[in-house]
Order: sequence, then C-alpha cells, then structure tokens
Amino acid sequence: MNDKLNFDRKKHSMYPKAMGKKIREKLTSDFGETVGNQLWEKTRLKYAELLSDAPSMKGTPHSAGAYTAILFFAYYSVLPEKPSIESLEPFTNALFMGSFKTMGKLFNMNRKTDLCLLAGIMKGVGKKDAASIRNNPDGFVNVQTPFDKENGIIRYKFTQCPNAEFAKKHGFADIMPLLCNTDYFGMDQLHACLIRTSNCVMGSFCDFCIVADQNPLADKYERIRNEYGFIISRAKQEVQT
Repeated sequence: MNDKLNFDRKKHSMYPKAMGKKIREKLTSDFGETVGNQLWEKTRLKYAELLSDAPSMKGTPHSAGAYTAILFFAYYSVLPEKPSIESLEPFTNALFMGSFKTMGKLFNMNRKTDLCLLAGIMKGVGKKDAASIRNNPDGFVNVQTPFDKENGIIRYKFTQCPNAEFAKKHGFADIMPLLCNTDYFGMDQLHACLIRTSNCVMGSFCDFCIVADQNPLADKYERIRNEYGFIISRAKQEVQT
C-alpha cells in the first residue's frame, strides 16, 4: 500500500511504519474499522500531499521525528471533528515518546553515569546536526553548550526547527503544543526535568535545560501552560504572591 503514495522518494522518506500503525489503530478505535480505514487512507494521501512542500529531511538525525510530525499533521487534518489538545495529549505522548517509558525502567538521570551518558548522546546528535545542515539547510540547527558535569546540567537549543516552520506555514501552529509538550513527558520518564522557556513556534529558539528531577535547579522552576497551550518553565521567584 505504501508504494502507491506519490512523492519524491529521492527527497523524502516514508513515515515510520510503527507510527503509521499506531495512527491507524487510533482511527479504527475511535471511528470503527470501516470509517477508520477510510480516514487512514485519507491520512496517507494527505501525507504525500504535504510532502510536496516540506523540506528534505531524508537521512538526517531527526528524520523519523520530522516525518512522524508531518504524518500527525495529515492525521489531524482529516479528522471529522477536531478534538481538544488536552484529549489528544496521551496519544501524542505515546506516539512520539512511547519508547521513553521503557527506557525509564533502565535509566535514571539521578545517577551520574546515566546523566553523563545522556549528555554524550546529546552531544553526538548535535555533531550530526551540524554536519547534516550543510546538505539540508532547512533542517534542525542545534546549538550546543558544553556539559556542566559539576552541576549536572545539559544545555542546548534549536535555533531552527523545520517542524515549527512547516506548521506555521501550513496552518498547524495551533496543534504544535501537542508535539512540543511531548519533550516534557519524555524527560519525565527518565527521571529528569526539562526546563524550557521558549520554543521555535513562539520565539526564535527552542531551549533545552535538562537536569535530574532531584537536582536543586529543578525545584526552582514550575511548569505552566500558556495561552497557546504550550508547557513552559517559569522561575518560581517570578510568581506574584
């Protein structure tokens, strides 16, 4: 069935099969097998249509996430009635960050060795992003900060996010909180705390400050949901009393 989709396969990749399966199962669960399968076919066709105006992410470090995001936009666009962000959050968390639940049983960022391992992984992804952007100028621009091992702080930020740019261009910015907020869910599963004050939809960068959830810095921030539905971190001393 996938081979019938018409898009430039030299430029783009098919969505990950596992993600397609989860969305199809969601549709059949919500609408029944007959209607669900019809909506799934519309989702696939919409996916191919959206790719015609999407930046090439094939073979890049974030290709799976980028193409899953476009598949999610396609899925949302064919829904007969648009559900609320809150009602879709459990499904979106499972879609994008489901593997983190399993990882959380093995890794705990309160252990220094695990935090150092995560820092090394993030550093490696940053290097791959830097190399990838030469051939994919519309891809993710990842600005790294050296790992603060003494204080246990991982910091980096994206100053360019193709998911955010695509969403703003094609009218999906209002559902971007569903994608962006999954980062908090993923870090929670690893017993870590994500501290984020901005993202590429609202501003010019998306910042990541990751610490163990028992790190004193984690207690200095609280999470709030802003008027657009994004979860952001706010220093507790900024709260009016």
